[in-house]
Amino acid sequence: MTSAATSPLRPILRPRRQAKRVSIGGLEIGDGQPIAVQTMVKVPTTDYDAVMRQLELAMRIMPEDLPEREQNILKQLNCWNDVCELAPFHTDINRVSVPNEDSAGTFEKIVRNAPMPLVADIHFRPPMALAALEAGTNKLRINPGNIRDPKLLKRIAREAVERKTPIRVGVNAGSLDKDLLAEYGDHSAEALAISAKKSVRLMEEEGVSDIVVSLKANDARWIIDAYRRFAVDSPYPLHLGVTEAGCGRAAVINSWAGLGSLLQMGLGDTIRISLTEDSRLEVVVGHLLLHYLGLPRFPYAG
Repeated sequence: MTSAATSPLRPILRPRRQAKRVSIGGLEIGDGQPIAVQTMVKVPTTDYDAVMRQLELAMRIMPEDLPEREQNILKQLNCWNDVCELAPFHTDINRVSVPNEDSAGTFEKIVRNAPMPLVADIHFRPPMALAALEAGTNKLRINPGNIRDPKLLKRIAREAVERKTPIRVGVNAGSLDKDLLAEYGDHSAEALAISAKKSVRLMEEEGVSDIVVSLKANDARWIIDAYRRFAVDSPYPLHLGVTEAGCGRAAVINSWAGLGSLLQMGLGDTIRISLTEDSRLEVVVGHLLLHYLGLPRFPYAG
């Protein structure tokens, strides 16, 4: 019998926060559902064949299929054996950029043929939100606080409600309102949480209830505090991520530190480990984090 002194330590997890259930292209998150692992397409959306290839590759990821650089990062993290044992890996949700009209035209075809739910990222171009919704996106990523035209915001909200398309309210530390920066200063988790609450309120006022929220910064300590503050009185699912995490082993560790702490607190319904490397590495290290914490994942369905 293994004694308490020598038994392996297990993470101490708080009960998961019971967020509102939201359906993203048939994939349900929140309300005790498994935690979804997300990545993003890293080729131009106008290149249909290249996008579809990345989407297909993300559906079944084997260690030996990763480029040498990505394999070496996993070996430097001393988790290569775990990766080989847990494979294959898969992407639950993928993010695709829709920054202009040309990409919107291709995006419609991509959505029709994608093997997983897609999130449209409009890159600070609010009119493209309507184009992405019209193209049939499964989820729309916007920052309502950055949409200065109230009529356009109403149109986006109305279209999302009619199409039953969830909106991911994405608030970024790099684009906080000047009044919040003046009051709270730089690197304020409170300002980030307040900004997110204001943005959510704008969506609620327009009748949107299928909402996912993300609060992004490049400092793990900052996002831990911001998510904790926001989650106290919000019912919506949370997408976790450290923005501009960078590359290599240090970037993985930075994201693991921030996301791992939040997940242990019971916060988080979808995650993305943001890296400059091959997007498949983001998926692998995302699944590894959930595995190490003993948290539920959507099973591989291949």
